[in-house]
Amino acid sequence: MGDGGQSSAKMFSSADFLWLLGSVCTLFRIPFDARLVENRFPPPQTRATLETALKALGFRYGHQAIADLSATFTLPVPAIAFEHSRPASNEQAVEPAPVSTHGLALIVKADMGRILYFRAGSEQPHTIQASELSAHFSGLLLLARDEAVKPPASVDDPELTPGFQHKFGLGWFVPEL
Repeated sequence: MGDGGQSSAKMFSSADFLWLLGSVCTLFRIPFDARLVENRFPPPQTRATLETALKALGFRYGHQAIADLSATFTLPVPAIAFEHSRPASNEQAVEPAPVSTHGLALIVKADMGRILYFRAGSEQPHTIQASELSAHFSGLLLLARDEAVKPPASVDDPELTPGFQHKFGLGWFVPEL
């Protein structure tokens, strides 16, 4: 099995998963309810779950391997990056507990050879050189927002008539009763 299969099987913590989706929605000014998302996408949350959740929230995404990026690349932002696996720390563990071994990061800016990103669950920005990207991350999930399809306006709607002006008064209130 190749790396693509292994990386999709790695789990993220629920907190990281929800933070990332909430942050992406916030950047695009999309309402986000963590409780609803968590109910629809319960643990375990994997890369496949993340992709399904992004699609359900109205995002298109594409995959880009970091190894395929050239030195003069233009990275569309925001982008979701997958950190290299981290070894579980057993310092305080009395019994083994499930640990998020695959970190998530949100890249918010990429210019002049530098990358600005946030690790999931953190408000602390990190900056690295573009040349260090492969040392920190194993792959990228590039994002682009789908244009929301707006329902056609009603032909009978007077507000869509050119030159329509609202009249001041309480006349609008009476029909509502």
